[in-house]
Amino acid sequence: MIIVGQLVINSKVKSKYIVITLMTVFVLLCTMLLNGSGIFTRLQLSTFDHRVKTFRHDKSIHDDISVVLIDEQSLQLLQSRFGRWPWPRSAYSDVLEFFTLAKSQTVAFDILFTEQQDQSGIYLNSDDRILIDKTLQAGNVVHAMQLTHIVDQTSGRALPQSFIQQHEFRQVKYDGVDYENYLIPFDGLYQASHAVGNLEIEPDSDGIYRRIRLFNKYQDSVFPAISSALVVPLISGDSPIKYGLNEATFGDIHIPLDGEGKFLINPIGLVNTVSISSIFTAMENIREGKSSELKVNTQDFENKIILIGASAIGLQDAKATALSPAEPGVFLHAATVSNILEQDFLKKSSVYFDYLVMVIIPVMTIIPIMLLGRMIFAVLIPVVLSIAYFIATYVAFSSNWVLPVVEVLFAAIFSLLLALYFRLSTEKKRKQKIGLMLSQYVSPHVLSEVIDHFDELNTEIGKTENLTILFSDIRGFTNISETSDAKQIVDLLNIYFSAMTDIIFEQKGTLNKFIGDAILAFWGAPIRSEIHADEALA
Repeated sequence: MIIVGQLVINSKVKSKYIVITLMTVFVLLCTMLLNGSGIFTRLQLSTFDHRVKTFRHDKSIHDDISVVLIDEQSLQLLQSRFGRWPWPRSAYSDVLEFFTLAKSQTVAFDILFTEQQDQSGIYLNSDDRILIDKTLQAGNVVHAMQLTHIVDQTSGRALPQSFIQQHEFRQVKYDGVDYENYLIPFDGLYQASHAVGNLEIEPDSDGIYRRIRLFNKYQDSVFPAISSALVVPLISGDSPIKYGLNEATFGDIHIPLDGEGKFLINPIGLVNTVSISSIFTAMENIREGKSSELKVNTQDFENKIILIGASAIGLQDAKATALSPAEPGVFLHAATVSNILEQDFLKKSSVYFDYLVMVIIPVMTIIPIMLLGRMIFAVLIPVVLSIAYFIATYVAFSSNWVLPVVEVLFAAIFSLLLALYFRLSTEKKRKQKIGLMLSQYVSPHVLSEVIDHFDELNTEIGKTENLTILFSDIRGFTNISETSDAKQIVDLLNIYFSAMTDIIFEQKGTLNKFIGDAILAFWGAPIRSEIHADEALA
């Protein structure tokens, strides 16, 4: 009897493990299918942004980077001098002269100068020539180009050969996305530029800017983003640059990419900024010999990388980022430069790790629910596990690791609901079956206790128990049966058995069987009792 009991238990446990395996596979397939469909994308991006706000809002940009902003104050203060925006090209001569005096490392414009100021395009006016001359004199100016996917009558046109010859990055091999159109600095300006970098940044599906292509392809030529144009000469020089979909190599620096050739920007909350109006004021004071009145000093920008961009709302260069709904676009380029110089890269977990977690979490969710007796512990364990993993994703992000959140938590919740549904539905059917089977052997009270504690009792099949057994029959039943007809005997037994069964049930006993006119009952099982002998005697 003991061996049979163990075989029954082992069979049930084995079937549970089969169910656990099937559930895990089902959850994994559903999670992969939904994840691949993009249904989790918005939530994934939101959880990423929340981690960014938690850990990067007080992160300072690299000390060697300064951002000069054309802000609202500048537009107001300089309107009397330059008129309304856009300012004449000559306006930037003072800025370039200031940073030349400061011996800045590089000056980059996050501003497009794509057309000659004289709209006829016949000749360069004095403002254009001043900008060209100052750019050439500085020798360290990076101007902006923009590669776009805009399709119009100019799409597919060839870049000027002189532009390609001077600004193409031939040391980069890249077979990524091709652009259909371009805007480049006007003729004369790009020749005077130390380098030209692409400004184009494409938002994610929710309109938030998080990634940037460090290099961009137009027809058969590769051009750097403005951030790459700034850092490559500093860290790579003329060394070959490897640029793939998953990684870029600048010299000895390995830069992780997102699998689509894009760099995931590690946002920076604190950026060294200065209003361009203060640069103009400082330059005026320098010319007038009022060096003691300078609000910004040239030595503050020595050997620094300068990015010039716009923050004024009317100039329409505000980008929605993880840190701000309207951040100056130049901050994205500045953050990229800072990330590369500091090797402060966000690293996404591998696909293998993601799948491993999406297997482990469901397994650790389903097993307690399927195997533990008490429901509170069965549910508490996976809930605590999910919370612990969620916290772990934030701890990992503090070390620049981006772990999956949404798909893993979905797998955990789906596993929890699936396992609970399976357990509750199977337990309901099992209890109904037990109730139907035992209702004629035990009292409703005992039956209720057996059903409520069936899991505990079921694991004890095959154990030896100390019981009190009652064997009772009718005295002189043989003589009675010989002197009475069959109907009377049946009526007598029905009355007797009914009365005796009621008493047995009332005293919490278990009816085992009727044997002719005899009754066999016992106490002490299936519900244990310390006074089962007293109950039997009663």
